[in-house]
Amino acid sequence: MHEGQLLPGSPIAKALAAIGDRWSILILREIFLGKNRFGELVEATGASRATLTKRLRSLVANGILYQNPYQERPLRVEYRLTDKGFALYDFALSIWQWEYRFSAHDRAALPLRLEHGLCGHAFVPEAVCSRCGRVIDIHDIGYRPGPGRKNKPSVNEGALRRSSARAADKTGFMLHFVDVVADPWTPLVLAAAFMGMRHFDDIRRELGIATNILSHRLKLLVAADVLHQVRGEQKPHRMAYRLTEKGRALIVPALALHLWAFAWLPAEKGASMVIFHDCSSAPLQMQMNCSHCHARLKPRDVSFPRT
Repeated sequence: MHEGQLLPGSPIAKALAAIGDRWSILILREIFLGKNRFGELVEATGASRATLTKRLRSLVANGILYQNPYQERPLRVEYRLTDKGFALYDFALSIWQWEYRFSAHDRAALPLRLEHGLCGHAFVPEAVCSRCGRVIDIHDIGYRPGPGRKNKPSVNEGALRRSSARAADKTGFMLHFVDVVADPWTPLVLAAAFMGMRHFDDIRRELGIATNILSHRLKLLVAADVLHQVRGEQKPHRMAYRLTEKGRALIVPALALHLWAFAWLPAEKGASMVIFHDCSSAPLQMQMNCSHCHARLKPRDVSFPRT
């Protein structure tokens, strides 16, 4: 990692290492939906028992889940969220928001309604700046090197694992998102696009990624309509990669994951990157609100009625 690199040591990279791969994200999805027992999680995610066991152990080891005994003889446990795990709720809501908006083909499989217990209305989660109350927009987000990296401050131009096999998922909730970003490199390629990097060589130098891996991930993001290719204006012409509307909207899940890691996975020397909203130079504070009453959303106040 050369001196100018921000992303490989960034909070979002640390968060992805802690949460794990697509199976771990699917497990968290189901636990947020109220499924806590091993058999329920096997059925809901389509993971093999061996895979599920491994991912659950990792989530427990990382302090995101804990085992809660519900039967003594024989001993049986269910998996529940720790405070650290519950803090991922904004991330889960942001994924639902993105899925609901951009995955119309999966609408029949999504929980079609979120209901807010405080106001009694259906709602769509909205991400807002906790300081000024404005809805988060990619064009209002900037970044600068944090104390973990001593670089010249900069502002972005318009912002911030994928497995080869698709999960045999039962509900569709989070599935399309997982297919787009659930591997160690794809979210970092996307983050580079958020930072205004448009060209292959610029992204490769920032991430320290092999050329064949980068080519593959860029093709995936173009195929998913998250990026699109345009011909560069300067000679010699180079192909540039720009975010689509669908890609720009991924800023909210990315920010939610970044802020979770900033709070729960602090670096010894501080974060390599600080993200801010244009209302303040202080680090960004973001929350997910009810689109109807605009109150902050909490897990105990949200339900997923199926009718």
